[in-house]
Amino acid sequence: MQNIISRTERDWYYVQGNQQVGPVPESQLLGLLAAGSLAPATLVWTDLLTDWVPAAQCGALAAALPARPQAQPQSAPALSPSDLMLLNADRFAQRAGVLGNGNFDLLWGEGSVSNQALATAVYAAAFLASEQAGVLRLVSRTKKAMLGLRSVPILVAEPTGGAIPWPAGSMEEAIASQLSRGPVDVEELVVALLKIDTSNGWAQAVDLLVESLGARGLLVAEKTKKLLVTWTKWKALDQTMAFAQSQDTSWIAQALAACQQQRPELWRLLTGAITKAVYRRTESPDLDFDTD
Repeated sequence: MQNIISRTERDWYYVQGNQQVGPVPESQLLGLLAAGSLAPATLVWTDLLTDWVPAAQCGALAAALPARPQAQPQSAPALSPSDLMLLNADRFAQRAGVLGNGNFDLLWGEGSVSNQALATAVYAAAFLASEQAGVLRLVSRTKKAMLGLRSVPILVAEPTGGAIPWPAGSMEEAIASQLSRGPVDVEELVVALLKIDTSNGWAQAVDLLVESLGARGLLVAEKTKKLLVTWTKWKALDQTMAFAQSQDTSWIAQALAACQQQRPELWRLLTGAITKAVYRRTESPDLDFDTD
């Protein structure tokens, strides 16, 4: 395998969704990799190579890849991208409107944001971060619907064999464990992550993430009693929040924006799969959601 790539402009080919794409100029391929639109595990080829290889193994291409999530110092809380988003929720979601699916109280300070907006962003980012880290590939497939009379597109998460030590109990770690048996329909994977049916699927989607942080000792439960009912409100520990707020989360926002702008069909399938999974877990939802 050759691993020396010329710096001159040359044509490249790459594989996306099991389809060969190209030729494209090297500058265009570098842009796709830098934006996170293509994963480090994306197979690429040019006339200097004897075989298809992952982009991460080609010197000039590897240099363009976004930095992967790094292990944190032992003194710092172990936080995944989805954890950081939850702790910095006001950076990723706005407050719900009157007809929204409820609000999530921030884990630090005052304020709240939309359950639906936050859950959609966090779950989408967990898949995109896993793809960017080389753990999986997000690929469009088709399945039969309407008694097999037509085919509809679905999004499948395919394991690449790559691994990263995501914090135990994080969503990214849960996604990786679901892929241990092979490719999984993203909608079915999210249904499994949501665990149970509930009256408010969007609130459940966020509450599960909060419970994970609580179980890992990163939050503290504050109990209040109203009309003989005890309510539990989670708050981030000082050290947890200090570390979370010190982290640069702009790369997560950029990955979400890059997917929306440069991979609009994948974004539609990803957010659609998340939404369908949530409504499948919602008992008697107000919306009659078409899951085809």
